[in-house]
Amino acid sequence: MNEDETIIQRIGGKGGEDRKRGRAFLTVLSGQAVGRVFRLAVGETTIGRGTSVDVRINEDGVSRNHAKIVRELDGTAKIMDLNSTNGTYVNGRRIEIESLREGDRVRVGQSATLDFRYEYLSTSSDEDESPEESSAVRKQRGYDNIAGALDSLGKLHLQTKQYDQAIKAYRRTLAIREKKFGSKHPAVASILDTIGAALTEKGDHKEAVLCHTRALQIYEGLPSRKPPPEMAHVLVNLGEAYLGGSLAHKAIEQLERARDLLEARDASAPELARVRFALARALSTVGRGGDEAIRLAEQAREGFADAIDRTMRSRVSEVDAWLAQRGTPR
Repeated sequence: MNEDETIIQRIGGKGGEDRKRGRAFLTVLSGQAVGRVFRLAVGETTIGRGTSVDVRINEDGVSRNHAKIVRELDGTAKIMDLNSTNGTYVNGRRIEIESLREGDRVRVGQSATLDFRYEYLSTSSDEDESPEESSAVRKQRGYDNIAGALDSLGKLHLQTKQYDQAIKAYRRTLAIREKKFGSKHPAVASILDTIGAALTEKGDHKEAVLCHTRALQIYEGLPSRKPPPEMAHVLVNLGEAYLGGSLAHKAIEQLERARDLLEARDASAPELARVRFALARALSTVGRGGDEAIRLAEQAREGFADAIDRTMRSRVSEVDAWLAQRGTPR
């Protein structure tokens, strides 16, 4: 897939469109392609770093043919690891084969994390429901479909900078996820982080900090020995929210944590670019904008320039302008 294609791409499957549960999709939560959405039809969808796969994740630690997702005609889905070098994980647990549920987090390799969920039903026909299906199951399936629709709606509103509408849609998604998974599930943390990022774009930094802080507390409370990859992304967002709210000292603390986590797992230069540039700005704000800040900004510039994602590459000019203001033009 090249960078000029639309952000939502239909992939996988050659049969008719799945009508029972609606199509499923993967959203990239961490790595170079953050925010990219891959729509999954019925059949097999391959994931990896190679050029022949359906979902291409060009990240360190991702095998050429890393994993595949199989969607059945009844809408269910399972993921299988394809003897990858660094493994496939679902909600932090390494798997060989695993059924997927709404809100599951799939990690391939060392850093690329994908969110799995269903879209809303494309038909309201009752024939999709089996006679044996309980009303509770039908109700829960309806929640899944509504959440998928709201998530897509929120993304569309953000693209057009309609922040209030986006935040409203995401908060409804949050309520659905809390009802389904409880208040301390990674799926809840993910949507809180999304709400926080939208609030930061809107300029409501105080409320954004509250959302990111709650998301961080959920990830910190997980039983895993190692922090999940998503935590670094939350820390960067929290740092930028603090920075936007003129709390640079607090921003530095969170951004340094994020940088340490990313460097510990050998994150790619484009993934590190955002935290490095934010940290450079924060250090400069508190009067530490000397050689260290300049070095971080120049490293960030190189990382943005190497990114596959066009939006990340466009940030090169932002770094250039910042450096020029400090007498270090490119």
